[in-house]
Amino acid sequence: METMRHTPTHGFRRLASIAMLVALESLPATASAQGDSFPSKPIRVVVPYPAGASTDLLARVVGQSMSKTLGQPVIVENRPGAGGIIAAEFTARSAPDGYTIMMTSAGILTNNPSMYKKLPYDAAKDFAPITIAAELPLVVVVNKSFAANNFQELLAMTRKEPGKVTYGSAGTGTSQHLAGELLKSMAKIDMLHVPYKGGSPAMADLLAGQIPVMFVQTASALPQMRNGKVRALAVGSPQRNPLMPDVPTIAESGVPGYDSDTWYGYIAPAGVPQPILARLHSAIVAGLKENKDKLTNDGYVVDGGTPQAMAAAIKADTAKWGGIIRAAGITADQ
Repeated sequence: METMRHTPTHGFRRLASIAMLVALESLPATASAQGDSFPSKPIRVVVPYPAGASTDLLARVVGQSMSKTLGQPVIVENRPGAGGIIAAEFTARSAPDGYTIMMTSAGILTNNPSMYKKLPYDAAKDFAPITIAAELPLVVVVNKSFAANNFQELLAMTRKEPGKVTYGSAGTGTSQHLAGELLKSMAKIDMLHVPYKGGSPAMADLLAGQIPVMFVQTASALPQMRNGKVRALAVGSPQRNPLMPDVPTIAESGVPGYDSDTWYGYIAPAGVPQPILARLHSAIVAGLKENKDKLTNDGYVVDGGTPQAMAAAIKADTAKWGGIIRAAGITADQ
């Protein structure tokens, strides 16, 4: 009777099959181990604005808590310029290992694609959302000697002399600028936009009386409001701000449905393994919870939601603000 010979090829195939099965069975354990062993070195948080900006302050406060949770230093690295493009491109091209993440403003992901003809990053494909860290309600502030005593009076002034009232912003296409454009569109008014190279010089001119009106993040407005240098006429969020409960919303002051809230959030390069993203998310949320009282008092509305919620916000805000940008003809060259 003829017997089957055990050839070397047959044995190799059998060993290869066994090895493949072992590898497949170990995949979940390997993925879990990635999260368990992460991090083994310092983590870099890229911030697209200079030191002292609201994104920078938020990243540093949360970063200190993250360091304790993760057992590794969390280093904030400022890479300002070009409307956040420099920082976003750097982050997108970083290794997808979780050791480089970014504290982004909403506009870098939601506004830039509509303002720039060409970007060195794809906002929809090059990043993995981690969490929205905080919402930043905008407030309409005026120089303390400005004639309008409330928001309705401001609207009346803009209608009486279209294009005469100026408002300042941190720059073309920023959340402050677009808040003004949204108001112009919804209220059917005309105001003259004066862009600055950052929020600080715009606020300086507001205090000096060079411009009468500014849309500004609550975190930046509160110190000036508390020392009596500016007056708040209305907030851009759908609800009144608990830090200034007597200041009405724009929506209740004659422009129903107005909402110009913006947000800051954490993103990573696309391709970071899920267990590592989950570890980062957990550490960030813990840092937000630990510092909630301080951040709230500074004007931030702490979030810390899921990556899915952040992805949904990016999609919705891209549609909303993209429409405003196109309708107003805003480009990055302005």
